[in-house]
Amino acid sequence: MATSQAFSTLRGSLEGQLLQSHQDPQIHAVTSDSRKIEQGSLFVALVGAHFDGHQFLADAVKCGAVALVVQQGAVPGVLPQDVEIFEVADTRLALALLCARLYGPLPKKLSAHVFGVTGTNGKTTSTYLLESILQHAKHKPGVLGTINYRVGEKVWTSSSLTTPAPDLLWHYLGCMQEEDASHLLMEVCSHALDQHRVDGLTYRVAGFSNLSQDHLDYHHSMEEYLHAKARLFSELLAPNGKAILNKDDPSFETLAACSRAPVWSYSTIPGSGADLQVRQKEVSIRGIHAIVETPVGQLTINSSLLGEFNLSNLLLACGMALADGLPLAVIQRGVEQMRAVPGRMEGVSHRHDVQVVVDYAHTPDALEKVLQSLQAICRGRLLVVFGCGGDRDKGKRPMMGKVVSEYADVCIVTSDNPRTEDPQQIVDHILEGIPKDLPRLDAIPDDTQKGVWSCLDRSLAIQGAIERARTGDLVLIAGKGHETYQIINTTRYPFDDREIAKKSLEERGGRMSSQQAGYKVTAAKLAEATGGTLLQGEPSTPLQGVSTDTRTTQKGQIFAALVAARDGHTFIPTAMEKGAGALLISDDSIELPPDVPVVLVQDTERALGDMAAAWIKENRPYVVGVTGSNGKTSTKEMVAQILAQVGPTLRNEGNFNNLLGLPLTAFRLGPDHDYAVLEMGMNAPGEIDRLAEIGNPDVGIITCVAAAHLKGLGSIEGVAAAKAELFDRLDPSQTAVVNADDPHIMRHAKPLSCKKIFFTKEDPKSRDIPEGADVVTASKIESLGYEGFRFVAHVPGKDPFVVHLPIVGRHQVGNALAAIAATHVLGVQPEAIIKGLATVRPTGRRLKVVQTQSELQLLDDCYNSNPSSCRAAIDTLVDLGEGKPRFAVLGDMLEMGDTENEQHAEIGRYLAKSGIEHLFAYGPLSKHMAEAAKAADNPPQTVVHQEEDVEALWQAMEPLLTPDAWVLVKGSRGMRLERISKKLEAFEQKVTS
Repeated sequence: MATSQAFSTLRGSLEGQLLQSHQDPQIHAVTSDSRKIEQGSLFVALVGAHFDGHQFLADAVKCGAVALVVQQGAVPGVLPQDVEIFEVADTRLALALLCARLYGPLPKKLSAHVFGVTGTNGKTTSTYLLESILQHAKHKPGVLGTINYRVGEKVWTSSSLTTPAPDLLWHYLGCMQEEDASHLLMEVCSHALDQHRVDGLTYRVAGFSNLSQDHLDYHHSMEEYLHAKARLFSELLAPNGKAILNKDDPSFETLAACSRAPVWSYSTIPGSGADLQVRQKEVSIRGIHAIVETPVGQLTINSSLLGEFNLSNLLLACGMALADGLPLAVIQRGVEQMRAVPGRMEGVSHRHDVQVVVDYAHTPDALEKVLQSLQAICRGRLLVVFGCGGDRDKGKRPMMGKVVSEYADVCIVTSDNPRTEDPQQIVDHILEGIPKDLPRLDAIPDDTQKGVWSCLDRSLAIQGAIERARTGDLVLIAGKGHETYQIINTTRYPFDDREIAKKSLEERGGRMSSQQAGYKVTAAKLAEATGGTLLQGEPSTPLQGVSTDTRTTQKGQIFAALVAARDGHTFIPTAMEKGAGALLISDDSIELPPDVPVVLVQDTERALGDMAAAWIKENRPYVVGVTGSNGKTSTKEMVAQILAQVGPTLRNEGNFNNLLGLPLTAFRLGPDHDYAVLEMGMNAPGEIDRLAEIGNPDVGIITCVAAAHLKGLGSIEGVAAAKAELFDRLDPSQTAVVNADDPHIMRHAKPLSCKKIFFTKEDPKSRDIPEGADVVTASKIESLGYEGFRFVAHVPGKDPFVVHLPIVGRHQVGNALAAIAATHVLGVQPEAIIKGLATVRPTGRRLKVVQTQSELQLLDDCYNSNPSSCRAAIDTLVDLGEGKPRFAVLGDMLEMGDTENEQHAEIGRYLAKSGIEHLFAYGPLSKHMAEAAKAADNPPQTVVHQEEDVEALWQAMEPLLTPDAWVLVKGSRGMRLERISKKLEAFEQKVTS
């Protein structure tokens, strides 16, 4: 880049006239800001909306300017002396060309890869996607955009302008060259195009996202707005470059006709005939999956971005990458690597099932697309906090109000950046678009009432929305996104929607935690619920929450002194230091602290269950109890996700499914909860009976009976009897959900006096189902690979409906049918069932597909194992890994009792018969698995390895792995096979590097 040029040389390409000559000075810098003048500068006077640079000509000369460029018709009567002055028709165009001449040109390597993206919405997301793709290709892109200017981790500034002024633009281009940037990615806004900020640059690839109403305060009409956008393609794009245009947008034909370069079109509509055309697509809570036909072949897109509008952004970014010559595989992986864009559908950490999303949407079109996407994943109410900027397009304000009122349950209208306008006037404009019959509220409701609430203080509006949100609600804070300021008059005050939301969530979380999310009782009621004796303390003392662990005890909670491996009574002094409000004890020989209620019971663990049972009875939610040898957690999640579509729903978290965890879950119940889904686990006979006694479920599900916990239960018949304790507890008003595909469950269901509903994946005529009984079935079951399953559900009294279940494993279809049957009994309609099942995700390390940077796919199922679940995992590996090298890492299945050797051998034979190429058996019991697999006569022969040391197993497996392999890792919890999963992750990084 040149350090100086003679003014006559520098202005050689400009059309104009020399008004005043003076020694043809050397120019060292070009600027339009008189405050940045230094000795040897050229000052270009711009005519702006608020200031006219011609007023500062004398100041510029005093500060060291040696030449001036002025605009025809704006030149003042008196000009400074002893300085060269050149007059042009448009000083904005002159500024851009002068900067390009002095500071340019770009190095050949960089100039060959200049990308520009324009459009109303989607510019930022598209450039982030393109940046991720280029980085995956080992390039080093520089980005100039709305959020910041950066190269990799090097960030120079949080940008105030999407596209900077020419002098700043070339300054940052110089910075990027110093960082050895290989590509330049620019968001090019309409203001920049109209004001010639980027003239002097030549774009090799230019992309267009969409056009909708915005900036009409500046452009005055949509025609002018489009004309400004079109300059990128008609004047600034290299003739041998490429234009990537949105065929779904009405402005496509206009832009395609004016483009100087060949055009590639893209479309999210199958059959559109676009160059980049979606053939299949699925947009869900998990993100976007699409198969796209491109000019160079088929591209599979898997992205964590939410919303169909982001599919359009993905196509734009992929098209631009293809135009630069990047291969499809690199593009696919680059897209998968990109997780989130600051302030664009950005989730703020949430507690107690309240979700908060911050988004930059500040136009009617962008806001509607975001609302459509969030409505599809919202489990409760949708609360929307939004406003409109001051001194900007006023016509869009009522349009935005109308859009929000059509999607939100509660509209919260507030300030955005009011600038010099009256905030109340802006709010009034927004309210003009909201139907008059939508109630105007004095406060945000905490019930199902819909309406609109106005609050000029944006901070209070955000706090109020989060404070009044109910379990399952989603709060959208729209308009400012990544911005860290609020403009009032002409001053920028620190303000970040995300930080306000985080603080509000923390305050909400503190309140909810201190209240155990609802559990309240007096000392007298505590004694009554437990059948205990109030040894001391006021009977009317109010208590909130329950603690069994002094590390988390909070003020006012009941501390229950459990007697287990460690005696909880020894921790009473610590509990009192933490502010415990009462004690639940079973040992009256201990010294009691004064002035605190103490309830004596025979067994504190049983007392916890009695307390939970009383609390459930008091709150009266509909309760679904779930047990079974396999699939308990998955089915629980499915039921809970469905019920959450129609009302606030409580569920067990993690492994809180035993005699301690289930009561602690129940204590989180509050009066707002309509439903509770309680998973029930066990290790010994009688435990399910007690859990069912506590939960008193309206609907009981036994998923299946299989060989598990045989060490404690003796036989599979013992397992069946223990699981059937759930059904045995149901009274005639309650309903058993019966798996007709499981003969053990069918046998125990026959004598039941409760109501029954059956489910089966097979033809119901092939099952021993009583004539006239209600049955839920599935037809047309279709594997979608790692995208899960699709099937048609048949429910009594309803038309058949299509379900997409986005988790792998054919056995999950049976779990889904159980969930459908249970929720159907509770009156849930098919629409909510479809929506709920579409939001299900795998939990923990339970048959979870881990997609990695390389092609290697990890099927992580090392949470636990028994013969039935192991066969299901093997079937899933066979299905997903078809045509690829398949590896099964199988650990010991523990607690199998006297039949453990044969159970492991049977799995070895089953795996060998499946055709899986490699078995790596781990643990002392797995030798029976390995020997049986080796002995199996099923060509082609499975390659078998057996080790009792993790490192030895890894050393044997690592050399055989290929980047396109599928690897199943499964074993009982005690085998700790997550160690292998972590090594596979490290291996994947090695492959990628």
